[in-house]
Amino acid sequence: MAPPANVPVPERFALAAVGADTRLRLWALPSYGKPPSSAPASVKEGHKDELKAVCMLSDGSLATGGRDTLLRLWPRQGGCLEVEGHTHTIYALAPLPDGGLVSGSGDMCVRIWRQRGGGAGALRVAHLIKGHRNMVFAIDASPDGTRLISGSADKTARLWKMDSSGDDAPRCVRSLTGHTAWVNAVRFLPGAARCATASTDGAVRLWEAASGECTAVCSGHDGAVLALIHLPALRLLASSGDDGAIRLWRDSDGSQKGELEAAHDGPVRALAALPDGRIASGGDDRTVRLWRPESSGAALRADGVIEGDVTSDSVYGLVAC
Repeated sequence: MAPPANVPVPERFALAAVGADTRLRLWALPSYGKPPSSAPASVKEGHKDELKAVCMLSDGSLATGGRDTLLRLWPRQGGCLEVEGHTHTIYALAPLPDGGLVSGSGDMCVRIWRQRGGGAGALRVAHLIKGHRNMVFAIDASPDGTRLISGSADKTARLWKMDSSGDDAPRCVRSLTGHTAWVNAVRFLPGAARCATASTDGAVRLWEAASGECTAVCSGHDGAVLALIHLPALRLLASSGDDGAIRLWRDSDGSQKGELEAAHDGPVRALAALPDGRIASGGDDRTVRLWRPESSGAALRADGVIEGDVTSDSVYGLVAC
């Protein structure tokens, strides 16, 4: 099966994973239809406790965070930089287009990190954002960096508008209410006029960002929904959760397009959209699995599995790099 016609196919790229140990692992992935190697191309150490989040910055550096409360930056040329700021577990990371990043933590705060001007990884806390009444589990930034969305154990998602000058802290412009349990994942849709959230209540919700109106409730998971990504080429959302399934939803109206039951043996805690159109998933079975969406988006086909030296327990975060 070929990749979608409008998806450029790189020769090779990497997949980074973090989980219930202290290591960041990277695998070199071949392009479409070729089996991956289970042996990591690189294993990076430095954290003192299990990892919960990973993202790639605009310069290609990787950022990781977890229970040790430290943000670690891994420049492409090697080495590691450690940055302090949060006072509790870092659960979520997302890149900003200016080279910075945004993080969410068990300390109930969102932090914006900006470049110091001293090269890759030279970050400082530019803004501390308060507003949530419980742990912040999820974060995303709009493609132009002007808006943020955060999800929390307080059962809400919040939309934040960034100050155009960068001098003032973002302000909350909307609180999205409707979920009846923790909000575990958030995602802006293209253009950032709409967004999506996923919750322990088992639902994925679609929202109008300007009004805060919930336009669709996507029900189908049996248990908590833990991860959520957007597949722009197919105009679909993919979600996963405690039931071990991956479900596909139309981003227009939230109707279910397809599903893959028993994608993993146990909860699926992490999803990543790969540059060639495939999906990577990671779960409590200590594997990372690759899936090829059909051109119709109605089904996923297995395209390889990475197992062995993946993590000592659950996979919590994945990102293509």
